[in-house]
Amino acid sequence: MKDTGFDPGQALREANAALKKARGVLLRFTGQLLVLWGLVYLVMYGGGELGWVPAWFWLPLDAAAFALSFALGYRVGGAFRTPEGSRLQRIWAWFGVTMALAVFAFAARGVAEPLFSFTLNLLVGYALIQSGEAVRQPGLVRGGLLLVFVNTLFYVFWPDAYAFALAAMGALACAAGLRQVR
Repeated sequence: MKDTGFDPGQALREANAALKKARGVLLRFTGQLLVLWGLVYLVMYGGGELGWVPAWFWLPLDAAAFALSFALGYRVGGAFRTPEGSRLQRIWAWFGVTMALAVFAFAARGVAEPLFSFTLNLLVGYALIQSGEAVRQPGLVRGGLLLVFVNTLFYVFWPDAYAFALAAMGALACAAGLRQVR
């Protein structure tokens, strides 16, 4: 048998190393998103409830955070060529479309707070759950489930503490994101 110099074992090790590196990039990316959006929740729900931040500030802050989210995603674009990255990309692309349509429909129909926030937070929780499944991170799945449960419980049973509960979820997301980025 003629030696071609090709070592399938070495090729497999290199492919696994590249995949592990891409997963690490994706995990740092999701950690950065958790920090970013955790801060948005903390500032807007906490600061809004305390009267420190005006309600109109949601729109420019969300627009800036969405733009930064896409810039972060663009920066780690190479990692999106993995199956996990491609799935994560699709999840958040569809999330963006769904969120934009929901905001438009709610604004057109005059849906007010807290139903507006409640529904959007259910969508965010679902996107986190799907993202955790895509990158095989049970922590993201648990975080998404926790957001869905806290969102629902406080909306139904403790509406006066709803904003503070979501601000606390923002602080928790920041802490989890910082831990994941390291």
